[in-house]
Amino acid sequence: MVQARVSLDGRWWHAGHPEVSIGGTLRFDPERGAELNLSGSLVEVVADLHQPGVDTQKTIRGISTTIHGITQDNVRVTVLDPKFGGSSSGQAAADDWKTIVYRQRWYASDVLLGGHANADALARVATVLVETRLLPKWAIAEHPDHKPSFDVTEPEVITITRPPTLEAHVGDMTVSLTWMRHTPRTEPERARDWVPRLEVHMTPAWQISSDHLFELDTIGREVVEPLLRFATVATERVDFVTAIHVVVDDPDGPDRDHRRYYELLTARFEPANGPDPDMSPYGFTIPHAALASRFPVLIERWLDLYGQAPLALDDYFGGFAHRLHVDERFIRTVRGLEQWHSLTQGGVEMDPAEWTSLKEKVKASLEADEWRFVSGRLSYGNNLSLRRRLLALAGMAGYVGGYMSDRLAQLIVRERNGLTHGFSRRAKRLSEDERWWATITMRMCMTGALLGLLGYTDEERIERLHPSDLEYFLGHHENPLHPGRLARRNRKSVTDQPEP
Repeated sequence: MVQARVSLDGRWWHAGHPEVSIGGTLRFDPERGAELNLSGSLVEVVADLHQPGVDTQKTIRGISTTIHGITQDNVRVTVLDPKFGGSSSGQAAADDWKTIVYRQRWYASDVLLGGHANADALARVATVLVETRLLPKWAIAEHPDHKPSFDVTEPEVITITRPPTLEAHVGDMTVSLTWMRHTPRTEPERARDWVPRLEVHMTPAWQISSDHLFELDTIGREVVEPLLRFATVATERVDFVTAIHVVVDDPDGPDRDHRRYYELLTARFEPANGPDPDMSPYGFTIPHAALASRFPVLIERWLDLYGQAPLALDDYFGGFAHRLHVDERFIRTVRGLEQWHSLTQGGVEMDPAEWTSLKEKVKASLEADEWRFVSGRLSYGNNLSLRRRLLALAGMAGYVGGYMSDRLAQLIVRERNGLTHGFSRRAKRLSEDERWWATITMRMCMTGALLGLLGYTDEERIERLHPSDLEYFLGHHENPLHPGRLARRNRKSVTDQPEP
């Protein structure tokens, strides 16, 4: 439901004041959030025209920050932290002049379906269930075992085996890859359709739970986003949240643990874009079937790895987005890799003491104004260059790092510098096709490096990366940046100047 547009008609009121309910429609868009349009006002806005200076927004600022409602289908809804979006109003002459509100708008980012929650519900979360676009295709389940019977007196037997739940304990949290079962009610399409129909949906989902209550903001940033990126490493495709279910601590909850279950509509996560990707289990970097034996270690190491440089990895994985121009895809990949390697691996060109001594010599030879100009440009002067980082990343990647030659690293640096600072009139750029191949090469090196940090040996990385789609492309005869082809390449196609 997170990526779907939803429209709910019903009655709406401020939490704690159900006696004043207004008809209206709640529309949810995964990009813009929720918009509640009411056929009336939820606040007493009294603006007597004979009393100038009345603040008509005073009561709006003082009301509750939660709106409850019930739809025509009898679904209870909670709109969390709504913001007043304005109203259209007119005046009517009765015994006295008053403002009559005809329409009122409210905006929110989060909506809970399934009950009337308190304003702080998402700050008291016990469990989160997250469904994503890639999980059903990645975690492919076996087909049901059906034993047909041709004797009408014998029952039909359909056996559905629920795949095992995989668990990892990370700190005080438990991260699981579990399976949710949905059994929709099905009715005959026509009265004479006597043949019974049964639908059972087994849907994989990430489950995050803890002995302590947590805030959804925290769990989304520290667990849900990293798990989406983990799926991208495993499948080489971009993953998106499609549905979120939360279990919150509620003093008025129906069970003995005071817990209540809700479905969450939220604009906190990027909605799915582009068509569903074509996926083959034979091309997965980390197949779901291979997770069982090492799931706890993989998840724990990945969450720690992601937490070291989340913004850099977000930038890098942003290059996988649908319908990006090749230049944008290239620059995001380069920028993300450079920042990630700098934050997690460090590295300097000179010994820090020697670098400090060199700066002091430069400072002593310059006037004060000159040093102020130069010192800013020397702030990161001892950091490894991009070329050195690309080659270091290739060294971390195992055998696939062989696709990143020194020559290719120079070309990537030159192209990045041109895209960042502008190309000179005579500069010879990489072609669009070459920038695409360079991006694929950097991705392959990054994937190999990440697998190594997750505990895969060189032999295991060869086994996992050799059948993958990226490795297939890099070894393809049409790859113009293959090390062997670059070595024989005519120098007229790309400039052969040393890195500045």
